[in-house]
Amino acid sequence: MKKVLLFVLFVLVFFITSCNGIKNFDGGHVGDYDYEKMDGGGISKETSPSLDGDVPSDVSGVGDKVYEPGDGNYNYPKAGQLTACALFDAQYYSYWQSLLMNQEENKGVFNKYYFNPANGFFSQKRIKINLGEKVTAAVSLYDQDNLVTKVISTKDGVAYLYGDKLEGNTIKVEYLVDDNLVTKNFDYNGEEEVSFVLDDYVENKADEIDIMFVIDTTGSMGDEIRYLQAEIDNVINTVQAENENTLIRVALLFYRDITDAQSTYLLKYFDFSTDINIQKAELAKQFAGGGGDFEEAVHLAMAEAVSKTWSENATKLLIHVADAPSHQEDVKSWANSVNICKEKGIRIITVASSGIDKLTEFYFRSQSLITQGCYVYLTDDSGIGNSHLEATVEEKPVVEYLNKCLIRLINGYHKGVFAEPIYYKDDLN
Repeated sequence: MKKVLLFVLFVLVFFITSCNGIKNFDGGHVGDYDYEKMDGGGISKETSPSLDGDVPSDVSGVGDKVYEPGDGNYNYPKAGQLTACALFDAQYYSYWQSLLMNQEENKGVFNKYYFNPANGFFSQKRIKINLGEKVTAAVSLYDQDNLVTKVISTKDGVAYLYGDKLEGNTIKVEYLVDDNLVTKNFDYNGEEEVSFVLDDYVENKADEIDIMFVIDTTGSMGDEIRYLQAEIDNVINTVQAENENTLIRVALLFYRDITDAQSTYLLKYFDFSTDINIQKAELAKQFAGGGGDFEEAVHLAMAEAVSKTWSENATKLLIHVADAPSHQEDVKSWANSVNICKEKGIRIITVASSGIDKLTEFYFRSQSLITQGCYVYLTDDSGIGNSHLEATVEEKPVVEYLNKCLIRLINGYHKGVFAEPIYYKDDLN
């Protein structure tokens, strides 16, 4: 009898240990996998896990070739394979509010996250400011002399102020006329949408784009990292080709987790540069590894990103590619960096990869909404990587190729007008 009990106990321990790090109850991965040391660092089709979902496939460079991490070669899979949906929650704001506030079962899916004391992202209330076409200005809400919140309008002349407490009596608009800062104050009476006319406004025609790619390179990104590198490489090339007279600067920030600081790295940064080839070479050297638990050092990566020198008059885009949030105790620090992005006019385009859960979706959508960015999530339509979480939406966006999606968004933010998405099956690539 004693032997039987010991055997049952052994089986239970083995089962629990085997399951740890694969999936949690909410559909996301629990931990990271480190494939750096497998097969001398390279992963081949013969030695790598399957992409069929039977076992975790968090590997770097799954495919027909062996990809040696850090070799710097452009041996990517073909670009234009990953599929994605782009979601502008600002366009469906009443529905977004219902996801936060509705406590009925299966309706307020983010309610428990929004009201968790650890949360630092607040968007329960909103004021929409219309400044007129092509007006870019700083818009601030004041309560007496106290600043409540501040944002930079997008190139279509719209600014959104988000928060939980938007009580104030003055909206301040600041903009440049012939290099001189003009400040105008308007009385605010609690409206949800207001319009102001700036008769002396002169359009800022600076033709500059700053793009920073902030990329999670922990082990759980391994099932898609080479595909993502191929897409990003293609995006950089195409944006430059389609904007040949535009000054484009690209920066790269790769991050892992605190536990990786000694063994590999915590943050790895390559500053803004107009030499696109140098940045592409650095991108090619990266591979997935490290991590350990589900959460990563997102808060430190974001703090690093906002501390860099962004061009004052450029279209500023931070493209965050990841599959996990910060640890709970670091979420407020992460949210603080997002608020700094908002105040500087840095739009966050979040690219959610495989294995995220609903909590991660909430945080990722929040950071994009608050900065007037866009939430992009990969879909299963490509058949690449582990399973992808479908966003909770009122109306599902068009499924498009990820590279085409990002190019469309970058050009849209720069020009103030977004092209329509092309359904991936109708896209001739």
